[in-house]
Amino acid sequence: MNLQKLLVGIDINEQTYDQVKGLTVKGITDNSKKVKEGYLFVAIKGSNFDGHNGIDEAIENGAIGVIGEYDINDLKKPYIKVNNSRKVLGIIGKNF
Repeated sequence: MNLQKLLVGIDINEQTYDQVKGLTVKGITDNSKKVKEGYLFVAIKGSNFDGHNGIDEAIENGAIGVIGEYDINDLKKPYIKVNNSRKVLGIIGKNF
């Protein structure tokens, strides 16, 4: 599915839409160990573990992009900053 279509209903800036133009998502996960080639990784901060710590692993495993809550500017893949990645995971899961 086209990543731009997955992001419908999510408050992000126009530059972000341009950054992900043409990317196809094969799956979505919030577990960096389960990322496969073409997946979108959603970094969620929990009480015991911060998914943002798994971003590098997710990219190594083939993530085409990352959604998270922190300011990160130096990734090799598109990074979409949101206010609440847990909420966004529900929205993109529904869109998928």
